[in-house]
Amino acid sequence: MAFTESEAKVLGALSILDPSQALTMRQLCRATGLPDTSITRPVYREYLGARP
Repeated sequence: MAFTESEAKVLGALSILDPSQALTMRQLCRATGLPDTSITRPVYREYLGARP
């Protein structure tokens, strides 16, 4: 399965967290340099198993 660039950035930022940690949307935007609209789709896709 191939990831888009924004999906790869989001998953990379989330992969360095401990299981007990979390990031807000604002923190995730800062960590990846992406706007929130580019982050929503990968989060829904990978972590909720759905598409917005």
